[in-house]
Amino acid sequence: MKNLTSKIVTVVSALTIASSAMAYNDVNNIAWTGNSGTVSAEGCQFRFQANSTMNLGTGEEAHVWSAATKGTIQVRSRNISSLEMTSDNVLRDANGAATDVVATVDYTAGVNSLIQTNTGGTISKTATSLGVTGITSTEATTTNFHPGGTATMGVAGLTGTASNQAALNALTNGTVYTVNHTVTCTQ
Repeated sequence: MKNLTSKIVTVVSALTIASSAMAYNDVNNIAWTGNSGTVSAEGCQFRFQANSTMNLGTGEEAHVWSAATKGTIQVRSRNISSLEMTSDNVLRDANGAATDVVATVDYTAGVNSLIQTNTGGTISKTATSLGVTGITSTEATTTNFHPGGTATMGVAGLTGTASNQAALNALTNGTVYTVNHTVTCTQ
């Protein structure tokens, strides 16, 4: 009988060790949990801007500014339906004040504009705007607008050569001029 008891204890001990090992293997994962809070706000945030340079034409094109390099405006967005870049078509002096010169932008002429986006929307480039429409992403996305193109100068109320010449007469030698571009976000 003594020998039988010893065998029973050995079997019980072996079962206890095996069940302990199984329990350990079943609980081999842990998780870190945490709330992200607001990682990026709804709507748009302007992240980066680099101005382009433009050159004034010569000869018959003396009234046309051409982008020598593309500029960049980077927009981070979340839960929006569209982004659109347009110009106010105003030539501004070195202090940012509007001149009497209209500078009609054409984003498709000269150095061609570029749009890079991961929004899943449809990219459009026209003479008067650069855009991304039909955005459905609810994640934070980034869109880079790189405007190139030209700006043809004229003076309101005049047409043709008279308008072009009046615009040139309004310029001051050695002055830096700008043409502004604005990005609009629509939710």
